[in-house]
Amino acid sequence: MIPSDFRDFFINSDSLAQQEIVSTLLSLSLEDKEVTDTGW
Repeated sequence: MIPSDFRDFFINSDSLAQQEIVSTLLSLSLEDKEVTDTGW
């Protein structure tokens, strides 16, 4: 998905969908950080 398309999708989503998107992105970000931290 192109970033501008994602932005439009996010802005046009209801608040529950936005919360789910943010939660998913945060959990993915934290998972990546844990993998990186344990790799050092």
